Amino acid sequence: MKETQDVKTNCFAANLQTLRAQHKLSQEAVAEQLGVSRQSVSKWESGSAFPETETLITLCDRFEVTLDEMMRGDVSTLSLEGTQAYDELNRRTAAAVAGGVFLILFGVGFVSLWEGLYRRLHLSPYTEDVGSAVLLLCILFATMLFIVMGIRDEQLRKKYPELPDFYTRTEKDAFARRFVWLIAAPVGTILADVVLILLMEKWAQAAGYEGELMAGFFWLLGGAVSVLVWAGIQKEKFNIKKYNVENSPEYRRQSSLTGAACGVIMMIATALYIGLAARNGGWGTQWWIFAVGGILCGMVAVVRQAVYEHRHKGDPDEF
Repeated sequence: MKETQDVKTNCFAANLQTLRAQHKLSQEAVAEQLGVSRQSVSKWESGSAFPETETLITLCDRFEVTLDEMMRGDVSTLSLEGTQAYDELNRRTAAAVAGGVFLILFGVGFVSLWEGLYRRLHLSPYTEDVGSAVLLLCILFATMLFIVMGIRDEQLRKKYPELPDFYTRTEKDAFARRFVWLIAAPVGTILADVVLILLMEKWAQAAGYEGELMAGFFWLLGGAVSVLVWAGIQKEKFNIKKYNVENSPEYRRQSSLTGAACGVIMMIATALYIGLAARNGGWGTQWWIFAVGGILCGMVAVVRQAVYEHRHKGDPDEF
């Protein structure tokens, strides 16, 4: 019986040290959160003492592990679970965010298409706002995707605040070779898209197919931008060092401010779009508002990143 108790004590002591190191907490910090002395935490980690049941449960809740994992398991194996969960979530996030971006640009293109069909086919006045309704639905679904993946990312970061750099050099090099084409091909597509619309604009206006031309432009643009977004997220997942840094308290505070600022920017952009389109008509001609909002969000993120890196010049942050 005593041998079993010693095994549990030793497992608990090793697990507590591992969890405290993973969460970058000192013995003083853990003691303060639990309302005990630092000496108590030190004794727990040395195996010379054991916390009370209530304190033990609080400790498990704090580190988000079960009582069985803390007492009899090996929490270091949770790192393997964390790396698998991290890779899976990033693959899903890349697909979801890229899909959301395409949905928005698809909606903008559909507005242009519907306006052209409405004028040329003399459709019923009751169908005039179908295009704008489809756009708003696309924005709604895209926003839902962004929110869901954002929540899942936050849950992952909370459960696994620090991960080992588990990607091999071979995996990184292989993706780096693909990344060149994943950037070059969409950029080339965007440039060709712009050239095509410039060449066909006068013909489309004369033939009455301007709406269809603009729709094709936005749909092709959406496909290219989606690939760029997907590639960017896939590239970022290999930077485990950055993931660990981003989970530090200071970085998370700055990220929260950035997210709030971007949220306000896009809400203002949406309000402006609806207000101007309702007042002046032409729902398909106000798309530039979202482009400006996206650029402003990007500028906010770049400035925030630059400020953080300036304060932490010694922290490596490479691919």
